[in-house]
Amino acid sequence: MSVERILWEEDATGLADLVRKGELSATELTEAAIARAEATCPDINATAEPLYDAARARAKTVDRSLPLAGVPFAIKDLGIAIKGVPTHGGSRIPAWLADVNSVLTDRFLAAGLIPIVTSTSPEHGLRLMTESKAFGITRNPW
Repeated sequence: MSVERILWEEDATGLADLVRKGELSATELTEAAIARAEATCPDINATAEPLYDAARARAKTVDRSLPLAGVPFAIKDLGIAIKGVPTHGGSRIPAWLADVNSVLTDRFLAAGLIPIVTSTSPEHGLRLMTESKAFGITRNPW
């Protein structure tokens, strides 16, 4: 089965288990997730900031014993700070760069997760649908 198919069919704990057992590498998962993000973004408009270089670097060094080791995911661009990454909050107000990670980001990383993008959000999280003047409409892939 292809890595892309495994990424589509397994949940986070299943993916981490495959990484832990050495049946799949964090790098393979990260590359598959990045390829999927790049392929779908033009249609669904879900990426606020790509984090591909940092994700690739993290995938090479992630500790396979961590509970969610090597699992790629998206962090919502809504105040969950990642050091050095622009945070927009779905707003046209100029983005701010955090000088430290938020506590939540640190916990994600400590669990072994690999953020590959920040995902779009409604302006300041004030709407139920993801539509903002900063990024436009984010479409549901289903």
